[in-house]
Amino acid sequence: MLKYLFYLTLSLLLFSACDKEEKVFATENMLDWFVIEKKSGEVNQLIYSIYTNDNMPIFVNDTIHQGSDRVDHFGNPIKDLVLFEPGYHIFSTDIFVSIKISSDSAAMLKALHAIQEKVLPRLPKSGIYRPSSILLVDTLYKGFSDLNTRIWGEVAIYPESLKGVTIGELHKLPDMTDEELNIWACRILAAKSKSWIQANYDKGVETFSEITDEGLWFGSNYNKNVGLYPMESPEQQSFFRWVSLLKDGKGYRSPSIEEDLIEYITYFYAYRGREDELKEKYKDYPKILRKFDLVKTWVEAFEEFLKKNKQF
Repeated sequence: MLKYLFYLTLSLLLFSACDKEEKVFATENMLDWFVIEKKSGEVNQLIYSIYTNDNMPIFVNDTIHQGSDRVDHFGNPIKDLVLFEPGYHIFSTDIFVSIKISSDSAAMLKALHAIQEKVLPRLPKSGIYRPSSILLVDTLYKGFSDLNTRIWGEVAIYPESLKGVTIGELHKLPDMTDEELNIWACRILAAKSKSWIQANYDKGVETFSEITDEGLWFGSNYNKNVGLYPMESPEQQSFFRWVSLLKDGKGYRSPSIEEDLIEYITYFYAYRGREDELKEKYKDYPKILRKFDLVKTWVEAFEEFLKKNKQF
């Protein structure tokens, strides 16, 4: 009997602990990971300006804090080292995400100006649908499961970390056209709105994925290695692009449903106000246009939600 009472008491305590909102509050002796300090250099000065004026921490290094300004009970210095882990989740870490830090200041400046102009004015002012921070990297890699092995490929964005959104391809920025740069930046806008759409339009997202696979006798167009010379273009499979170029000459990979959704949200933002251009460009791909119209409705509903909750 005592054993059952013990487990009942323990269960009630755990329920009480989990019943509170899952928020992390800073105490007086805790570090604020997202404080940007003023430093010399053109890149650092622009990062500091964005932080102070737009309340958005942006990092170009995965070491977001390093210091030894605290001591333990015995007077020994405590060395603080906080890393931006792209795959960091509340209960786990996705170890199949890897980054290469950029050393190209010109690419960093181009990225920062694009974010300042095209992203920050269109983000929610507050709330869970505003990224905690942004990490800019030269190259972002993701590990994909393939026949009981793990293969790596470059991807454009990893939006899932609790510490913020990681966006790559800085090595491509110097050669990007204005249109390509606009699409690159708009992926940041898509990162968080994707979560709201999935939560509120789960049946619609199912329809979205069914359009992709229309006409197939079996299997799916999602999450496939299509080789270096695919028989069909991504547009023919209703994708704007292949999501990844795999390493070691293993070819291209088609997106997951989530990655496909992010890309469609990205294109909605990138072509906003000139949707006729997109429809003309993809007029020979009716499945793309059908999926785009679905996403347009969802993003507009998301923005209405933000306005209603005074986050926009």
